[in-house]
Amino acid sequence: MLGFTQQAVADRIGLPLSRVKIYENARAPLRFDLALRLCRHLIISEEWLATGAHVAQIEALEKRKLLTMISMDEMLKPPFLPRQCLDLAVEEVYRDILPGTHFSSAYEGVLSSAYARLVRVNPFSPRIVFRDSDSHELFKECFSVILARHLRLLEVGVDGGRSSQGVYVRKYFSHLKIVDAKILNYWLRAVTHRTPTKRNFPFIPSGEDDPASPTDQV
Repeated sequence: MLGFTQQAVADRIGLPLSRVKIYENARAPLRFDLALRLCRHLIISEEWLATGAHVAQIEALEKRKLLTMISMDEMLKPPFLPRQCLDLAVEEVYRDILPGTHFSSAYEGVLSSAYARLVRVNPFSPRIVFRDSDSHELFKECFSVILARHLRLLEVGVDGGRSSQGVYVRKYFSHLKIVDAKILNYWLRAVTHRTPTKRNFPFIPSGEDDPASPTDQV
């Protein structure tokens, strides 16, 4: 569905190809630490990988009225809901999970509440907390997902900006002229080694800078 080959997955998360095949063919349960590594490096929704659904994310989108921008059918496709990674491995609750716990159990028992809380703040764009050890591939993957979302918004259901949906999308993008400029500058500096460290930095600012904050609703 997301277009990754088994070899690409193995390379990204540092596992032998044979092990990736075992997990994909459901011959062994996926441990929570490997699952979160997979979500982070491929920008995959933890909720979707654990449950096959997007309950918490859709609830957050509806509350923020972001579904006015695009149809639900489109939202269910990449690069939208399935790519809503929130980097749960950096959350405090991660430490409460016993080693070797299966991902489905860890998500249901511990991680689902963290995802629901974070997705209310980051309902539309993935959140990745960068580390000094992160590869350029992770930066590129994050940036490509965000660009793909923005481009798709411009392609579907906008009606040249004449409809109410189109007005909302245009307002969203006019806000991003400021917000995404910060992100683009940070990303370019990081991948060209012009900054001494890849600081912890959510890929899309939240709160007052969030393009979908209540003051920006139409």
